[in-house]
Amino acid sequence: MKWKTLRHNGVAFPPDYDYRGRTVQIKGEPFKLDPLQEEMLMAWAKKKDTPYVLDSVFQQNFLGDLKKILPERFAGITLADIDWTELHAIADRDKTANLAPEEKKKRSEERKALREELKAKHGAALIDDIETEIGAYLVEPPGILMGRGAHPLRGKWKARVQPEAVTLNLDEAAPVPPAPDGHQWGKIVHEHNSMWIASWYDELSAKRKYVWLADSSHLRQERDKEKYLKASKLESGLERVRAKIREGMDHRDARIPKLEKEERKLQEVVQKGETAIHQATAKGDTAAVKRMEDELAKLRIELERSGKQRETGCAVQMKKRQIATVCYLIDRLAMRVGDEKDEDEADTVGASTLRVEHVTIDADRIEFDFLGKDSVQWQKFLPATDGEAILARNLQDFMQGKQPGEQIFHQIGSTHVNRFLGEIVPGLTAKVFRTYHATTTVRKALKEKDGQLPNAPAFEKEYTAKLANLQAAITCNHKRTPPKNWEENLAKKEKALEQLKAARSENTKFAKEIENRETALKKLSEEQAKFAAEGPRLVRAKETALAELQQAPTAEDEKEIAKLEKQRAAAAQALEKAKEDFEKKTARLRERVAKARETLETAKQAPQKAEEDYQERLAKAQRQLELAKQTRDYNLGTSLKNYIDPRVYKAWGDYVGFEWKRLYTKALQRKFAWVNQSRAKWSPSGEIHAEADDQLEDHNVEVEAEALADE
Repeated sequence: MKWKTLRHNGVAFPPDYDYRGRTVQIKGEPFKLDPLQEEMLMAWAKKKDTPYVLDSVFQQNFLGDLKKILPERFAGITLADIDWTELHAIADRDKTANLAPEEKKKRSEERKALREELKAKHGAALIDDIETEIGAYLVEPPGILMGRGAHPLRGKWKARVQPEAVTLNLDEAAPVPPAPDGHQWGKIVHEHNSMWIASWYDELSAKRKYVWLADSSHLRQERDKEKYLKASKLESGLERVRAKIREGMDHRDARIPKLEKEERKLQEVVQKGETAIHQATAKGDTAAVKRMEDELAKLRIELERSGKQRETGCAVQMKKRQIATVCYLIDRLAMRVGDEKDEDEADTVGASTLRVEHVTIDADRIEFDFLGKDSVQWQKFLPATDGEAILARNLQDFMQGKQPGEQIFHQIGSTHVNRFLGEIVPGLTAKVFRTYHATTTVRKALKEKDGQLPNAPAFEKEYTAKLANLQAAITCNHKRTPPKNWEENLAKKEKALEQLKAARSENTKFAKEIENRETALKKLSEEQAKFAAEGPRLVRAKETALAELQQAPTAEDEKEIAKLEKQRAAAAQALEKAKEDFEKKTARLRERVAKARETLETAKQAPQKAEEDYQERLAKAQRQLELAKQTRDYNLGTSLKNYIDPRVYKAWGDYVGFEWKRLYTKALQRKFAWVNQSRAKWSPSGEIHAEADDQLEDHNVEVEAEALADE
């Protein structure tokens, strides 16, 4: 997945702050703000109605950065020393909610036009002459870092990124896009193995940040597909991998006992030699002392060599045990490796970076408790049973003599872990385990219900699929802080459910409708019966009239003859019309009676159908409420986007009759466009047979074209 050519127009930058030259009172002193000071204070003023401003860490972090740009005389101020009256008033006036509808519409249209203009210029790159969508092409704007969970940096100021800090990734012959007026790019590089187009160093987090190709780009899709294929192949070699991990956790170097025995013997000989030297010295035998000291020096060198060999062996043994133990945690608890990150993720604490303070070993359980990705608490327990005895022993060994803040696995990192795993199964890395566990969790959860679902309503299938997604989120510890309006939204769902229960249709209205339909049918049937009796009489009367005219004696007068013939023709015509009218009305009445019977039957079935529809709407509302409660603390989107093999949902959906795309946003559908080509099949055992996908023809260009067309 190495590109040859990469061309693009650089990245877009947020507009400069609209400086208004405000003056505020700080400790009673009027102080005119410069642009950065005003920008920071206005950003804080706009947070006045949020819970963030009540957070002491948020306050202190913001205040600390604010003091850095204020004069020295304000070094001891608090936020309460600033008069926010005018700034709060400006923030209130600027709120979109306070604008007139016409102004809201105007601003919305202006923002849309600007977005379209920026997208036209910066939204795509040419990779090997294929137009490829770029993800977030706008550099992060300055502002207050909100953070997630108990983020230690929440409240600090994110500085404005200037073009001079930005590195662009282009091919060697590519024209360098112009930087914004008055600026120049920091650096131009040519990293053909990378899928980013721009990067910069973030001083606040002390990490590099990147602008990536969009998930729908052909290179990202190929990498995604490769990731899921690796995870599916892990299963066949999983027992071998686990056996090697167990073996490594209990690794013992056979040379160490021999070296220890040799070292003890040498120590005994040295001690005896030292005693002999003391005795010879006491006797004044200098020649013997000199000879024994020379021999003792050689023994000490040998003892030191033996000790170093033993220490080296112990260190290697300890390192192998640490590597295997980290691998065990990654597999057993779906823990992140720690010092390795996905290309679009922040660094995080994980297995290899656990500290002593993160682990507690009691008589009955092993507890892991730390802040993981995005400062979200990661807490899980393992029973201290025989099955976990090696783990408990190793952790105790690795923590012995260390302080709470020291790393447990101080000798290793992700490189060692991935090298160890790759020696067992080529290409296997720590990340593959999380993909495997998330996918396996979903597959097992879906299997438990698939036999009950082919005839179930679509909402029940969707509920089952999302519960499986939730299990994967729990496995991967994808926790979240519930949205601030979560309780409000839940209350709305509960109220809607109660209203639905109270709105159950009464059978009385159906009974009245049936009665009306029966009356209408009876009336039509009577009309039909009456006409069936009267209609033939009318026809027979016409037949009789015609017969009488036909039997009348023929007159001799030509005028009388003509008159009789005219009467006979009229009678014959009247008879034909009577027959035609009879047939038409008979058919019409028959049709009306049949329709009335059908309407009556529909009315009779209406109570049952209404009850079925009501029960389905009620069940759907209940499922939505249950799902809202169960997913309160978990983010389903992370595992759905990054860890669950989408071919599982597609194969399962094909099996139970559910459109798998309903689970994915439009953006994720573009990301997983390659899944449409998958031939994976769901089997009754809950397995998916995806081997055929290994031979899928390359369809990068088609997928890319479809993704851009969707845009």
